[in-house]
Amino acid sequence: MPLRYPLTKTAATFIAIVLPPEIQKFLSQLQLQLDIYKFPVTWELPDKFHLSLAYLGRIGTSETQTATKILTQSSKTIHQFSLSLGHLDYFYQKHDHGIIWIKASDPDNNLVDFHKQLVKDLNHQGFSVSDKKLLPHITLGRLKRLDKNSQMDILHTLTDHPLPALPASPDASQGGPSFNVNSLHLLTSHYSRNLNTTEYQIAQEFKLTTSSLD
Repeated sequence: MPLRYPLTKTAATFIAIVLPPEIQKFLSQLQLQLDIYKFPVTWELPDKFHLSLAYLGRIGTSETQTATKILTQSSKTIHQFSLSLGHLDYFYQKHDHGIIWIKASDPDNNLVDFHKQLVKDLNHQGFSVSDKKLLPHITLGRLKRLDKNSQMDILHTLTDHPLPALPASPDASQGGPSFNVNSLHLLTSHYSRNLNTTEYQIAQEFKLTTSSLD
């Protein structure tokens, strides 16, 4: 299967789930509502929303082909499934930007279990992917570097205070809308000097199976 986007000699590459347009819109509206808190935050652009599974590093054509083979086989072992958006939270980082994120709930552990095996397969083929248990989440924004107390105040605001009204959703009782995961994506990251930001490109898509395996 040919790559959808021509790779440079090496490119920062990762495996992720790209979100459907309706979820991108929902999260964009949520960002606007969170602006009432006046956090010193740079919000993620809607077309960059994704759920990251594994960072492969800066890799070339050979490693990309290896990852493609692994994902082609791995995608046949997992059925299409659903995730739902859960609570807001915050990663505190002492020497870097803090991250505001929203949880992607995986009640049946479909994604967590698949991720565990995927990491094993990747590392068996020479990649160095963290085997830390997956915490499914989507980054909404990155905070400017602040002292610890200021960052903790933001964390408490997110976790202790009710959120602004979420956009109407038939799945509101679950805390947020749900969405189907039908495929995995191999993404590359490229810095755009014109836009002064990092852009993501889909190098390849891997469809998940739609029926039970015999």
